[in-house]
Amino acid sequence: MKVRMVDESTSGARLEGVEIEIAEPMMTVRDLIKARLLKEIEEKTERTRLVVPDAKLLKVDVNKQLTIACKAFESQRLLILAPSGQVDSLDERLTLSDGDEVSFLRLTPLIGG
Repeated sequence: MKVRMVDESTSGARLEGVEIEIAEPMMTVRDLIKARLLKEIEEKTERTRLVVPDAKLLKVDVNKQLTIACKAFESQRLLILAPSGQVDSLDERLTLSDGDEVSFLRLTPLIGG
């Protein structure tokens, strides 16, 4: 089944993200974030394959990126809105259906705050 990830901002801007294929309808928020990261890395590699023949140049530390994304979520700089509503925990289990959309809302701290 496929789930679409979209990025949104507090100004209402919306950026279509990636579509991920998931095998099981239940997954944790942490697993969802990791699936998105892996898909973005895969797509980046596919787009640059002709330009950069050495895939090692595109090496990305997935665990490091996952840690950064999870810290942003835990510090509420990143909100995730699933079809069932806003999620509160990285270990929260989501039940997703084919065609569902998950929004990633990045919050930017105010200057001086």
